[in-house]
Amino acid sequence: MVGALNPGASSPEGLEMLKNFSAEMLPPIWEESYKRKSPNPDYWEEFVQDSKEMWLQEVWITPSILPEIQTDVLVLFGDRDQFIPLDHAFHIYDLIPNSELCILPNTPHEMFNFPKRIIPVVLDFLNRE
Repeated sequence: MVGALNPGASSPEGLEMLKNFSAEMLPPIWEESYKRKSPNPDYWEEFVQDSKEMWLQEVWITPSILPEIQTDVLVLFGDRDQFIPLDHAFHIYDLIPNSELCILPNTPHEMFNFPKRIIPVVLDFLNRE
């Protein structure tokens, strides 16, 4: 899990970056990957803009519903997340009854760029009975 419950949980720097977010800020390989995999390859710029608008919505996940989650949940954050403070990970972890918390060392918000760190943790979590 990467992310915040709402934009207010972001650091001031992260929120400012989000407000100014654009497709030009992303690595070219992300656009290439999107265009290869998307059924709408010409929608890249709109996809990024729509994502930005979604991220800036004030209500994403109401914290009050988290205690109702009955399944096991892995709360996964990077300790170098430049957008979401680490205490937000602890907050989410505390609210979900059957959660596990994993803080990946030397890992930024874009943790999916570090599959060698993430995959073993996720597989271990999924393979437990």
